[in-house]
Amino acid sequence: MRITTTGNLLKLFHKYDKDTILRKRNIRKFIVDNVKYQKCGQKFVVDSDDFMLQVNPKQIESYYPIPRIRTITSAVKEFNKTHTQQINIHIIEKCLAENKEISYYKGARLYLINYDELEKGIIKQLRKRKRNC
Repeated sequence: MRITTTGNLLKLFHKYDKDTILRKRNIRKFIVDNVKYQKCGQKFVVDSDDFMLQVNPKQIESYYPIPRIRTITSAVKEFNKTHTQQINIHIIEKCLAENKEISYYKGARLYLINYDELEKGIIKQLRKRKRNC
């Protein structure tokens, strides 16, 4: 069990992914809903191992030790920037509805999506769509 604060978790996410959309408010909301924590003054003290298990439940290890977290709109922009075939928001929503392999968290007004898993799901969706045409 390793104890840490939300500020240190945020620094860890920014270290591996400079384009992350996570902020302290997002992390604290996720912690309140999913992880055991204690509040010491203004700081949330969290078991970082339990937090990482909740963020990455399938324990996927790849080039990024921490999953890249994106919203739907930022996922569309990043996918379109790195792939030749362009997508829109509707394809991502369809992937989230059909594919149970993609980890995501529905916050107050937005989805926080594991982009690494989403990218694989989008590619499968596009291949399936291409075969049906």
